[in-house]
Amino acid sequence: MMSRLTRNVLRLSSSTMSTIAPPSPQPIQPGVVHSAATYSSAKVLEELLHKDYVSHHCFFNDLGFHNHLPHHLVAAYDMGAPPALLKLIYEDLAPTLRPINRQGEDITEANWITRLGERKAYGSYLAFFADQISKNGIDEIGTIHTFKARHIHFTPDTFSSNPTHSTKPDTLPSCVRGTGPLFLTVPKVNTNAF
Repeated sequence: MMSRLTRNVLRLSSSTMSTIAPPSPQPIQPGVVHSAATYSSAKVLEELLHKDYVSHHCFFNDLGFHNHLPHHLVAAYDMGAPPALLKLIYEDLAPTLRPINRQGEDITEANWITRLGERKAYGSYLAFFADQISKNGIDEIGTIHTFKARHIHFTPDTFSSNPTHSTKPDTLPSCVRGTGPLFLTVPKVNTNAF
């Protein structure tokens, strides 16, 4: 069972934008380092995090370097950045990021394994899992998809569309390894704290 914090941070709403469900923002406490964060900064942070989530790929280059825009925004907010500075940070970094492009066939329950590891499938996987989470909840989907692949019989043809995969992927370590950045990707500012 996932912790309450993990469940709250990863929960996605059922509404969609460009077929990708936006996150249901969860509370961030007022700044820890500099507690002078304002309501207006909190609202701008929430808007910019959402805009990044629905607009940008999680990697910004072919080497797999992560999109750190959410980290920059949350850190600046935590240090008391005014709304204008948060917007400036976004405007400065956003042009360096990749857009979410849904390429290839849509990901479905029947084919979700076949495109694992294919970077061009990010947008399709994002849409698929956002839809799955909105229908079934994060606990069920996380458990099912993390462990399901461990029990599937993989053949050499399983990854024929992606020649970099010749063996069964280990989804559990991959899932755990990739969760850290998510904690800053889907938060909401707790505007009730002001």
